[in-house]
Amino acid sequence: MSHKQDQKNRASELEAALGFAADKAARDKFFMSSALNSFVQGEKKNKAELAEYLEIGVEQLSRLALCRRPYSNEVATFRRDTTAIANRFEIKPATLANLLRRAETYEFNQNSVPSGYLMAARDYEDAPEGEQEGKEKEPPNDA
Repeated sequence: MSHKQDQKNRASELEAALGFAADKAARDKFFMSSALNSFVQGEKKNKAELAEYLEIGVEQLSRLALCRRPYSNEVATFRRDTTAIANRFEIKPATLANLLRRAETYEFNQNSVPSGYLMAARDYEDAPEGEQEGKEKEPPNDA
């Protein structure tokens, strides 16, 4: 095996290991991977679309995912950390900040709203009798 081929194999193995680590890190809010994962799920995107949104190569996503996630509890710290990560990966800071805010929103909604809670509308066929076509059931007459 040539030296060049050996280097390619090592690089490929490293990328696979980084990808594996990034996937595992998605479960830990400490890592950017969790925010990227929340954003991808919430926006119904795939990795290629995420990379396009961030204007980076797909091969950079694993390294980005393993960065410490900025938290928004203090504006100055959030801005500093977001800018540092954005500069490292040549991402527009505003784009990365927007992704992080949206990821937080998706996580909040996923963790705080019980399943089916937002399903207020229903079809008329499914409505109890008396409530169809805008008619509400009359309250019982206790008098």
